[in-house]
Amino acid sequence: MTSSPTDLLNFEIPSTLDWMGRLRLWGGALACFLVFWWWTGVIGLPAVPHMGGSLFSQPQPSVAIGAIAAALILCTVLGRLIVGYLRIGADLQFDGGVMAALVGMMAVVFRLGPVRYALFSMDDPQVFVLLGAELLLMYVVVGLCWLGLQFAAPTVPPAPSEPLSSKLGAIATSVAVMTACMIFISRSDATSQSLAAVGISALAGAMAGHIAFPVKCSVWYWIAPGIVGVAGYAIAFADPSGLATGFTQGALGALSHPSPMAYASAGPAGAIFGYWMASRWHHEQAVQAAAQAS
Repeated sequence: MTSSPTDLLNFEIPSTLDWMGRLRLWGGALACFLVFWWWTGVIGLPAVPHMGGSLFSQPQPSVAIGAIAAALILCTVLGRLIVGYLRIGADLQFDGGVMAALVGMMAVVFRLGPVRYALFSMDDPQVFVLLGAELLLMYVVVGLCWLGLQFAAPTVPPAPSEPLSSKLGAIATSVAVMTACMIFISRSDATSQSLAAVGISALAGAMAGHIAFPVKCSVWYWIAPGIVGVAGYAIAFADPSGLATGFTQGALGALSHPSPMAYASAGPAGAIFGYWMASRWHHEQAVQAAAQAS
């Protein structure tokens, strides 16, 4: 999307990575974090704090999924009101609201605790099917929130459409780089390390994907963490060694260490931020090339 900031609103839209843009973004993220933390306390999620593991391992999984989905939608709206629109160069970034909501949803991951408790509660390889289903459901909600922000964004001249091969290349590159990073970083299912591993790996994957295939839409990059997570749970289902100890083994066992909520929150958040950073680099290179050509 391309437009002059002053054509969209009566005040200048801050750059995604300048101090004002960051202030609004992290202010929105903090507000959303507090909402999620308060909301999970009100509804008593999880039943035993820090020993839940996943939403599907709760006594009423459908209620837990619905409650978190509703909170994510609410926080996307709240994030949109606080963050507003951001920009990279002249490109409008409308997904600041969902970025704030995703960072805020990490509060749920801290409340649930490590994924090992979900493995202990079922002690059956089928648990990995449920973890994959939970991740897919949460990704559907994230996608709906993202689409809602895109629909509500100001109308701007459409950007040239990239070929499908570039979009698929962006996804494949992001998945490959994120998987490689996860193998080395995701050494434990501890909550903080899982969030850091997913977020850093998704950021690196999105940056690599955008450098190789500079598609101007973040969705082609934040899909990757969902694919990596579902693949990790599928591999763990096929080879559930370590299930009894709550710590999956194997060369790709690291992919199933994070919980579905860690993948659904830190994954898209890290990927969107990585896309923003790589987009800024492309913009700066384009400006320098134009200046040298003139």
